[in-house]
Amino acid sequence: MSKRGTDFLEAWVSENINPEGYAPEGDDSRAKELAEQCLFAAKAQGITKDELEEDVGDIVDYMADAAEDATDAEVARLAAKDD
Repeated sequence: MSKRGTDFLEAWVSENINPEGYAPEGDDSRAKELAEQCLFAAKAQGITKDELEEDVGDIVDYMADAAEDATDAEVARLAAKDD
């Protein structure tokens, strides 16, 4: 992936993906929604879907993983707070 694509994707995920709970098994509707929003924003900056997917693979899968990671981090934060 290009540096520009990497920087864009990392910044977009950081700014736009928040912990919202885990998606039900087999439900990728949230990941698809996030991917659409990300691709729209990338296109506005002249970054193509192919450029983003060059290194991360399928953008929907990437968004599903990023959303799960955000939820995992929040669960860990809350568990540590209770200790």
